[in-house]
Formats: sequence, C-alpha cells, structure tokens
Amino acid sequence: MVKPLSPQTVCEKIESTDPVAVLDVRPSLDYVGGHILRSTWVPRQELERRLPNLVPNRRTPIILCDNHGERSAIDAAWVERLGYD
Repeated sequence: MVKPLSPQTVCEKIESTDPVAVLDVRPSLDYVGGHILRSTWVPRQELERRLPNLVPNRRTPIILCDNHGERSAIDAAWVERLGYD
C-alpha cells in the first residue's frame, strides 16, 4: 500500500525495533548534500537490480525518500509490481 508519511512517522519507524528499509531515490548530489541517517541511496536505474539484496524479505516495509514525493510515489508503484508489500 503506497501512502505518504510525515517526517515524524518516518522517525518513529526508524527508531522502532521493527525492521524497515529506508531507500533514498533522489539524485546522488542531493543524497550527498544531506540524507536520513541509516538510509541507503539507490538510484532509480538500479532499484530493480539492487532491491532483492537490500531488502530480501518482501514483507519488510520500505520507505522511499525524495525531495517532494513525486519520484518516490512512482518508484513505490514499481516496488509493488516487483512483489513487495
């Protein structure tokens, strides 16, 4: 299920003991300029190839981060098509 999350909710999920994958899908210079602690940068063109190694359990919640939500919304639909919850 794709839905936007508030920054507070993202922080709570990261600080929780429950597993979560935080993937930053912004351009590399944006990621280098500042990113969420414990997030992993995954360029869009590598998402399909790297996702099985980064998130082997397809039931693990995935948080996709970008600047304004447009890119992550598109990528979230793609992640669902790859079989992730």
